[in-house]
Parts: sequence; structure tokens; C-alpha cells
Amino acid sequence: NKEAWKATYSTGDKPDWYLMKAGLVLGDWQFGNMGKPALYDPATGTKKHALDSGITSVTALAADGRWLLVRTSRYLGGSKGSVNTVAAVDIDTGKMTTGVDIGSSAEQIENGSIAQNMTAVVSKSRQLVLGQTP
Repeated sequence: NKEAWKATYSTGDKPDWYLMKAGLVLGDWQFGNMGKPALYDPATGTKKHALDSGITSVTALAADGRWLLVRTSRYLGGSKGSVNTVAAVDIDTGKMTTGVDIGSSAEQIENGSIAQNMTAVVSKSRQLVLGQTP
């Protein structure tokens, strides 16, 4: 029943977080998702590592156990545009799984969920994509 640590977090809007066994996953609130996710040590409050694998524009959709479900875009080249992609990030190591394409960048991801090793993503057109983490 004592304060473990206190820190100030600077963000463009407001902070968003998941409290996980491995620590505090903290990032910027982005329209219901979390941008720039990073893992912070629960004992000290110091940043352990980023959870975006160095990819720009990664947002977290959900978290459970050791996994963080993230969304990003993959550029297809030329006039083909880009696609929304989801992947899981191992919170302990920061390593991201290979992404799964969900649909064109116009096909918004409405919701994502992860529980143990199962993932589910629903697109705006009500397409449901199920997957498993390694």
C-alpha cells in the first residue's frame, strides 16, 4: 500500500495504457487505440523498450498475457496503395510477429481483441479475421 514510483508522461493528447504482468504498456490515445506503445518497468517506471518494432504509425488495439495486438499499414507500391495489417508483439521482448493483411487502407479496423494465443479483428465491413500467436 505504498506508492512505487511517480513519473510525468508527455503526450500530444492524453495517455492511454494497459497494466500487464510484465509492466505498464503506455502510449498516446488515438481515437480509441494507443499510439507509440512502450513497456515501462513496474518497479521503477523507467521505459524498458518500444513495442512498435521501429515501424512508424503503429497503434495498439488490445493486450492480454504477454501479447499486444497492433495495427499498422503496409505500402504495396505504385498505384496499389496500402493495406491495414495486424500483428502481435511479445511484450517481454518487443519482437513483432509477421503481419496479417486485413484489407485496403480504406477498410478501417473497427475492433480487435486478443486472449491467450487467439486474436480477432473486425473490419468496418464486418469482416472477421481470426488468428493465433506463435
